[in-house]
Parts: sequence; C-alpha cells; structure tokens
Amino acid sequence: MRNPTILLTVVWLLASITFAAPIEFGAEVLEWDPSGGLPASMKLSISGGYEISVKVTNFTEVKNEQGFPVLDTDVKPGDQVEIEAILTSEGWVALEVQIQDEESEFELKGPVESLVGNTLMVNGFALEIVTGITRIRDQFGRWVDLASFQQMVDESSSGLTVKVEALIDNGAIIAKTIKVLSRFVSISLEGTVESFDGSTLELNLGDGVVLTVVVTTETEMRGEVTPGALVQLKGFINSDLVVEALRIRVRKLFELVPDELHLQFSESRDVLVVLAQELDFDLVLNLDAEDPTIAEVTSPAPPILTIPAGDTSGGFQVQAGDIEGKTVIRVTQEGAEANSRVLKVEVEEAKEGEEGDHELEVKWTPGVIHAAPNGSVEVRLMLKHGVAPADLEIPLQLLDWTEDPSAISFPGSVVIPEGSREVRFRIEFLTDSGSGRIRATLPEIAGGDSDDLEIGLVPSDPEAKERIKLQWSPSELKLAPGDNTSVQLVLHRPAPDPFDVTISVLEGIASTASLSSMTVSFPAGVTVASILVTAGAEEGRVVFQALAPQELGGAQARLKVKVEAEKSKKDDEEDDLEDDEEEDDEEEDDESGDDGGKKNGKGN
Repeated sequence: MRNPTILLTVVWLLASITFAAPIEFGAEVLEWDPSGGLPASMKLSISGGYEISVKVTNFTEVKNEQGFPVLDTDVKPGDQVEIEAILTSEGWVALEVQIQDEESEFELKGPVESLVGNTLMVNGFALEIVTGITRIRDQFGRWVDLASFQQMVDESSSGLTVKVEALIDNGAIIAKTIKVLSRFVSISLEGTVESFDGSTLELNLGDGVVLTVVVTTETEMRGEVTPGALVQLKGFINSDLVVEALRIRVRKLFELVPDELHLQFSESRDVLVVLAQELDFDLVLNLDAEDPTIAEVTSPAPPILTIPAGDTSGGFQVQAGDIEGKTVIRVTQEGAEANSRVLKVEVEEAKEGEEGDHELEVKWTPGVIHAAPNGSVEVRLMLKHGVAPADLEIPLQLLDWTEDPSAISFPGSVVIPEGSREVRFRIEFLTDSGSGRIRATLPEIAGGDSDDLEIGLVPSDPEAKERIKLQWSPSELKLAPGDNTSVQLVLHRPAPDPFDVTISVLEGIASTASLSSMTVSFPAGVTVASILVTAGAEEGRVVFQALAPQELGGAQARLKVKVEAEKSKKDDEEDDLEDDEEEDDEEEDDESGDDGGKKNGKGN
C-alpha cells in the first residue's frame, strides 16, 4: 500500500475544524461580586495599563495558589490571578481563574490584526516588539528578524496566527517570543527509509504502508539518511495533500547490551543486539573485530548476524585471546554503513586470588512500597551498574514481618539473566495488614551486596477519612553548583492532626544536593511547608522522595534536582532549541515547533 491518501485526507479534514484560541495572562482583580450567582462579570487590570472584563460561569475552574479547587467566593478584589479565557460572541469567558502570589507573565494566541512599526496587535492587545528582548520564529521554527516578520504579515493572504509570550513593564506588554503558527496540519512519523534521492523519500511505516515524503532545501537533516535507516520525521501536509518534511532525524536502529566488555584471558561473553522497533525485513549485521588477537567474534561463524523480520533481538559471542589490551568490535548493518555501533572490549590477565566481579550492587526500585491488602504488587530488582556477567541468582529473605509469614508469597530467589540489568516479579498478600522487609543479597562471588525492600500494608477501613496526598511545588529543579532555592511540600487538604513527612534520597548521590530538613512537620490545619534546597559543588542529579505516614495513606511524592553549571547565553539558546524540539510531539496540531539547523543541500 503506497501513499495512504485516504488517511491523510481524513487528517486534513479534521484539522480544518478550528476552535477559538484561549489566552493566558496575569491580572489584578478590580471588581468581583458573585453573590448574585453565576455567570458574573469579573473586572481585571493588567498592570494598571489595560482593563478587561471576563465572564465567570459554572464551568470556570477556580483554583488557589497550589492549584487546588476553591470556591469563586474565595477570589477577592485586589487579588493577583492567572486567567485563561476564550473570546466568544458574548465577550471573554474565563475557563480558569487561579489565585497567584504575584503577577504572572502574559501569554496569548490569535490572529495578527496589524503590525505597524514595533507594535503588534493580536486579539485587541497592543504588544511591543523590543530589540534585544523579542525573539521571533516563523512557521518552520526558524529565528527571523522584525523586517522578515513584517514581510510575512504583508504577504500573507489568509492572515497569520501567532502564539506570544510577553511580560508587563509599566503598563506596556512587551513580547518576549512570537511564534508564527503553521496553517497546515503538522505530522510526526517514524519508519525505515526505503529510498532517498535528495528530494523524495520513500518511508516504510510498517504493515506494508510506504509513504512518499517531499524533502526541500529547508528540510533540516540530522544524520545520514540512507536506505534501511530508522528515522523520525516531523513535517506537515501541504495544500496538495502531500507530506512535506520539516525535519528528518536518524534514530539508532539498534543498541548493544552491554556496550562494553571487561574480559580475562580466554573468557567469553554473550552480547545482545536489541532493535528500536520491530522490522518487516531481515536485518543483516556484519561483526568486525578490529584486533582479533585481543578479542574476536566466535559465534555466529562467519561473523554475520541475521535478525529475522518480526524479531526484536539477536546475539553474538565474544571471546578474549591471551594478550592484554583494548579493542573494538563494530556492528554494522549490511548496505547501510550509517547504522553502526561499537562494542568496546578490554582484556587483561586475571590477578591472583581474583575469582569474579566484586563491584556489582543490587537495588530495589522503588525501595518502599505500600500495598493494598489481599492483593499483589509488581516489584523490580536491578543492578546499579552494568549488567549481569552470567545468569545471576539472588536469594530473597523475609525479615521483621509482623504477621503470619504464610500470608505473604514471593519467590525464594530470582534470576537476573546474563546481559540484563533487572528482574521483575510479583509479591502476593493474603492478609489485610502487616509490615516488614525483603532482603535481596548477591552471591559472595558477585560481591555479596544487599538491599532491603520496605513493605507496609494499608489496613482496610471503609469508614476511614480521605487519605492525605503530597505534591512538591515545583517538582523539578535545576540549580547551579552552590546555589539554593525554596520549594514547597503541599497537602491536598489541611492536615487533620499534627504529623511528620519523612524524606529520603531515592536516586543519585546525597552530596549532589541537600535539603534543610529530611523531616517536615505539618501542624493541624496547615497545607504548605517550605524547604530550602542547596546544590552541592559537583554537577549531577538526585531524586528525593517524601513519604506520608502509613495511617494517612502512605502517599509519596518525588522531587527531582539537577545540578548543572551555568552556561553562556549561546549555550542557553542552543538548549532552548533542543527543548523546543523535545516538546514538538506535545504541541497542538496547528503549531510548528521545529527549530532551525542544518538544511538539506547546505551540509549535514
């Protein structure tokens, strides 16, 4: 089946259905009186420079500073609020009103009404374009200057629609970013390349579907596009109902597990080849040892691995020689040199008294579970570093269990297969209460490391009150080494009685970042507690987990902290481009969030 026109036509027709675009902006409440019932009009001031009225209805969501629902009567004149509203034939209607600690930024989306000099009119709002502050993107995600933007506005026959992020400065609305939205349907695809002549690409989407894609000089190419390459494509359906590529990125067709080997003389090890997706053709891989005297491929022989269509993995065996040194084994798709991976191999003579790898560490993920009574839960036991050098049998032992041991069922041991990092299994509970630990211990030959899984069953109580829920605000932080900032731990309802929340390091190294306290006390009636986060001296990532008491439901919440040195403005701009690229798949169909970059015909 080639060029599924019917499918694309349906997509095109769906995209022709348009909806009024909401705007988001921060404002001060001037007048608000819902005592007469809803709908009611709320009069707002945007930094004193603009006044606007929005209608609040029974469908409007009203939230407090933490994002939890509140009554419309909780909003008072003088409050700072974040408004999401939509323009209708009856004027602006609020979709959401959220009370803010301070005035927030301004965001809107709509058609360009005019662009005169440095003033852009959108939805009746005058936005100032300021050199050095305002950045403008065209519908293909490329940065353009004001003159180019003016030309786009002047030449557009059907008008431009833009998305604007702005800030308020002394009553003026200053545009920070202006993004021109594509009038075509955006589309994201993934498949393997059947052929590519520089202007036309045949993309195999699987199940016999092959799509013809137009590639232009404006198409951004990332990686070498050759037959057999697995690619991600971002593009749009043009007025001729043809897919036109904006960006083509070559993906890794397969991975090696592991991708590094440390062998002793004459030792052999299996390596797994894992495909990124199921293919509808046989994948033939050449296995080339750079220095066979150090290490060579002994199976298959000859060293050519074929993974049949429909399979997602295959394997080969590497054997060390009797010479110390380092080498590589290249795994390359036959006929597509771009699809290549390198296996690093280091060979050394066994040292006296050395019987195995003593650096393995074992870890439960998560390390604490609160399971439902008379039910079951899936758990994961994994190696912190590397993979199992051979089938690794790990005994499991129940410790400190408060109920009848026969009421909890799990294997006496589990096996992490050779070449793998983890094993998953279920724990069954035949009781409605209990707590304890399950200890996993590596064999002595593998180092003997151990880790405990903490287990607690939440007793059934049909008359119990609503359980406490936890939330970090924000839930992710990015700090420079040595910096600090405050975060909040928020309850979804006031604490019924005083209680403590315990915090532990779930992932990463504790020295990466620290909290002002690893125990947070909530007095009765309180919903928010502030905690200071301080970054360490080294870059890294750490995840903190907050845990509520078991009697209140044992809710968990994770705070992710990334410590990274500050970058130059140029580096930040490049990161912005990468961030936008990752968000492409989450944007609305009528938006084009693609970045600039190297173009086809202008170097890859």
